[in-house]
Parts: sequence; structure tokens; C-alpha cells
Amino acid sequence: MSFALTDKEKLRVALASLLGVHMDPIGASDLAVVVFWSTAHFVQLLAAAYMLAHTRYRPIGSQQPGVMLLVTLASCVWFVGDITANELVHPVTPLLRDCVFTAVWLRSALGQTAVLALLSHRALCLFVKYGLRRHVPAAMTLASSALLLATTLTPAVIISVLPRTRTVEYVAGLEICNFDRRFKAAAVGLGWLALAGALAGALLVCVRVRCAHGEGARLLAGALLLGAANAVHTGVFYGRAEYAASRGWRAAVVCVDQAAAVGAWWLLMGRALVGCAWRRQQLLAEWTQESQAHHATKRSVIVTTIQ
Repeated sequence: MSFALTDKEKLRVALASLLGVHMDPIGASDLAVVVFWSTAHFVQLLAAAYMLAHTRYRPIGSQQPGVMLLVTLASCVWFVGDITANELVHPVTPLLRDCVFTAVWLRSALGQTAVLALLSHRALCLFVKYGLRRHVPAAMTLASSALLLATTLTPAVIISVLPRTRTVEYVAGLEICNFDRRFKAAAVGLGWLALAGALAGALLVCVRVRCAHGEGARLLAGALLLGAANAVHTGVFYGRAEYAASRGWRAAVVCVDQAAAVGAWWLLMGRALVGCAWRRQQLLAEWTQESQAHHATKRSVIVTTIQ
């Protein structure tokens, strides 16, 4: 994977110029973006491993570590799809030259949409736990997981069997993805639909449920962060159709996407992980006190309602 200005890269830039497109060559700035966010995701993976090793610590165990592990993996897949679909790297295998695989499967279905769907699932679990005051049943978890798979995979499967000329195709000489106009609108719409589900779930939890440890507020903040990134991506996607040819624009789109994905994860898990590592007993005492205060409030509300 070369970031040097090779003869092949000069030829690619020259060919784009003949077609009336100014294309910045892939170079050091793209490498810097890839290295920075690779490091950020590596740290996130280490944090996820630490999370799994301390699931018996109650502030971590209450954060649905299994779901958050899947969010971590989906964020990493999103990053790989981002840097390939947005042309920060040269595709080195036939699979990475398949724009349906990189843009639809990696970036969208198994990346962004999966993250948003998992946050919707987290909101549902919080509603059942704090709103209905029940443990999340295994049947509901199974049904929710099946719905998540259907939400993320069905559109990608349908797109994969359609002709590339009607969706997105790879332009070999320029190493770019060419999106069909109607497919672009459908892809953007699906992204906003997944975001609407996550925002609706977070708002439901914040408005209708009093969570013990601020999970609802953090979930809403994470969903809004991802929504802001999606708004930026949509604006650039339509406002600058050839944004991936510009060094600054493609780097900006990837940085905004990944800042939202990584930031949302740390918003949800940061307090529990940092507390477990550096102020373990203090956080546990605060967490227990918050739980007791929450249950006391619930009991007083029930008694008042009965009276």
C-alpha cells in the first residue's frame, strides 16, 4: 500500500485531469489520517478487552459489555470501509476494488448502520430495565438481534445482486467509486433511517425513563454526535460530488465519521472504564449510591401514586 508519488499515481492524476477532474494524489496527509485513526481504534480495542476482563465490576457489567464489544468491532469495520471508499488508500486486492463491498458492506451495513442499530438495541434494553423495571428476557434479546441483522444485512444483500451500473461501480483507471444518482439517494436515506431509530430510542429513554446512572443522557449525546457526522457526510456527498478527489475533503469526511464513532463509544463507556482503572472503589461507591437513590425515588413515586 504505497503513499508515495509513483509513476502510476502520476498517471492516475493525469488521466483525471484529461477528464476534467482535479485529483490530489494519495500522499502523506492521507497516511497521517490512516495512522491517527488506526491508533485510536487500537486503543479502543484495548479498552474493549479491558472491559471484557472486568465485566464483574458492576459499573462495567451494567453497561452491556457484549453490545459495546460489537459496537467496537463495527466501528473498526466502518473505519476500513471509510478509508477505502473515500480513497485514502490504494485498493490492493480485487475485493477492495469492489465498491459494493467497501462502500455498502464495510462502510454502511457492517459499519455505520450496525453501530446505530446496536445503539437502538441498547436503548431498548435501558427502557425495559428502568422503564418497565424488568430484566431483559432472552427471547427479547434474540428477537432484537434478528431484527438488527435484518436491518443491516437485507439492503446490502439486495444491492449486491443488482447490476453495478445501477448501484456503484469501480472506475479502474481512476481508482474511484462511481455512484448511480438513485442509488446515492437510497444509500443516504437508509443511513438517516438507521439514525432515526437510534435517536428515537435515545429520546424515548431520556423522556420516559429515569435512568440511575445517566445512561440515557449519554446515549442521546452519542446518537446526536453520530447524527452530526451523518449530516456533514450527507452535505459533502451532495455538495461536492467529487470530494474524494480532494485531499482536504476526503480527510475531513473520514475524520468526522471516525471522531463520531470513537467519541460515541467513549461517551458511553468512558466513565466506567476510567473509574475502574484509576478510582475503582470511589466509582463503585458512587455507583451504588446512585442506584440506591434511584430505587428510593421509584418506591416513593409508587407509594404516592397508590395513596
